[in-house]
Amino acid sequence: MKKRAYIFVILLGLAVIWFGAGCRKASRSEGERRAELRWLVATSAGDYSKIGMRDPRWDSIVLKGLTNYAHRFATNSAIYPWRMEMKDAVEAGCGDPLVKILSLRADDGWGNCSTESRMQTWTNAANALEKSGYSSAQKFYGDMGAIVALRSVMGTNAHSLVANYFDMALTRAEEALSDERTPPEMTLRIVTDFLRAMRWSSHGKELVVDMAERALQRSHSGTWQEQHLKGVFEDERAWRARGHGYVGDTSESQWAGYYNHLEKAQKEYMKAWRWDPREETAIRMIDLQLGYQKSEAVMEVWFQRAMNLNPNSYDAVSAKYNYLYPKWHGSWKAQHDFAWNCVESSKWGGHVPLIMLDFHDDYARNLRVNKERYFRQERVFREVQAALDRFFELNPEETGWHHNYFWYAWCAKRWDIAKRELALIEDDINYDYFGGEGKFQQMVKDVKEQAGK
Repeated sequence: MKKRAYIFVILLGLAVIWFGAGCRKASRSEGERRAELRWLVATSAGDYSKIGMRDPRWDSIVLKGLTNYAHRFATNSAIYPWRMEMKDAVEAGCGDPLVKILSLRADDGWGNCSTESRMQTWTNAANALEKSGYSSAQKFYGDMGAIVALRSVMGTNAHSLVANYFDMALTRAEEALSDERTPPEMTLRIVTDFLRAMRWSSHGKELVVDMAERALQRSHSGTWQEQHLKGVFEDERAWRARGHGYVGDTSESQWAGYYNHLEKAQKEYMKAWRWDPREETAIRMIDLQLGYQKSEAVMEVWFQRAMNLNPNSYDAVSAKYNYLYPKWHGSWKAQHDFAWNCVESSKWGGHVPLIMLDFHDDYARNLRVNKERYFRQERVFREVQAALDRFFELNPEETGWHHNYFWYAWCAKRWDIAKRELALIEDDINYDYFGGEGKFQQMVKDVKEQAGK
């Protein structure tokens, strides 16, 4: 079985080179961008104007923030003010559920590091959004945020609560996917985000795949996104067939099912790539190489292709970094060397240099050592410092990362840098990141006492 898989990956490599030789650099057409932008504006600022909790005290900032939010996701541009605008609206007293959900997203992303009080805020906002007249897509993201926050705080103890929000999210996602007015790009985003949020549940992902296939039969026939998702569905089935046991505990029939679906997935992705070469497909092809031995050359072709399409693709960098894990096809040294290349590269930008922070977080976890003690090491801090300096050189507007820089500098007892970063942290401090307000105030005290010595 493994020999057949090896032959297949060699043939795939030849196909990659053949199809890639004259491949054009693809991006969404202006028509696609405008269509998604219109839909995002209509389901955010447009719906707020009709059914939102209006008030002259915050209407202008909410409408501006929702419009910036729509532009950010329709154009993949670096428009960040929507985050502060949503938080400013909530502080002004706005209780609109969509605004509250977006304010939480501005702070927490998807609630992966929620506290108990923040988890309650997520679930309350999701409940209010469910009762509102906002679109199914917006309600889906509220429910998904509640799922992630519940899992983050309560783990498996949140099973019944998570199941409730999952059922609501599944219904709202199917409604959005079945609606022909939902742009194909948004359809792809909803399915991808849902599967990522449910990565801890094989059964949950199976239900998502079944729902998405059923919904897509009713809409978006003949689009690149639909073709790409066919590959995603086969990819999920491959891992389901293999199971999650160790290699030695996996039966021949499980391997047979795994490689059968994996080959189908690669064929679907190749069809999508020929249809319209996109970064998302290239990243999926990187991920698929985890299942094959001696697949580094194929992985590298797809990685280069993704970076040619988007030199700022943190997702592509993360996919290659994952491939290089010791448990897959690399080593800690290979991961470190790649992360350092990401810091030094003059071709890549965006969040790419931050992969060095991921490496040191992962390595500290592998050593099972105290993180503060680990980041106190001079060599470690020197590499973290290089990564963050490069990041801010590329992204001076992303001031939220000064929180991180301050924490690393405090760990390393680099009081001069910690003092500088403390001055750059904006008033809206995320105390949860530091372990609570008390911990943060102690860190501030340390810096003030030590920086002058």
